[in-house]
Amino acid sequence: MRILILGDEEKAIYHPLGRVSGGIVKVFGEAGECEVSVDYRSMEKERLREYDVVLSYIDNYTDEGGFGDKLASYIEGGGKVLVLHNGMITPDNSRLERFYGGNFITHPPYCELRYYEGEELLCSMEEEPYMLRQADEGNDIFLWYEMDGERYPAGWSRNAGRGRVCFLAPGHDERTTERKEFQYMLRKALGILLDGGAG
Repeated sequence: MRILILGDEEKAIYHPLGRVSGGIVKVFGEAGECEVSVDYRSMEKERLREYDVVLSYIDNYTDEGGFGDKLASYIEGGGKVLVLHNGMITPDNSRLERFYGGNFITHPPYCELRYYEGEELLCSMEEEPYMLRQADEGNDIFLWYEMDGERYPAGWSRNAGRGRVCFLAPGHDERTTERKEFQYMLRKALGILLDGGAG
């Protein structure tokens, strides 16, 4: 299996890929051959089709260069995309937002969050509590976080076009991605993405 991990480094606004790529590659390297790239802006749709899975940690909120439409076409044609943390932030009402099943709204300050798989507490860790707008009823939520007594979605999967998308909210930096609890979540998300089943 070929896996492409995309993000930004010098052009990153808040989330440089280099801070998280080690923890991601540790997990994805168990499943296949990983390629890490920040040169996605010039990448054509045909090149994306060479990969079985694309992970987006792209920190390009205005979709400079129009790569979002290429990624949406990859999904529509049957591609599988795992959207990690800030990768969810796309221009409002874009094709990619529709395929991702929602979009970022805001986040309160970095704080301690409790993560749940169903009713089971997985762990507590400090993270950015992403507040998300869900596009429709098509998201199968498999991970939640709790803050101030309220639960919010932290991971979902969905079919989109002929492809599939899985979103995972935690992943701000290496303090998260190097933790075994996060790596369990990432393995779970990859399994859901590949199997096409519920979380």
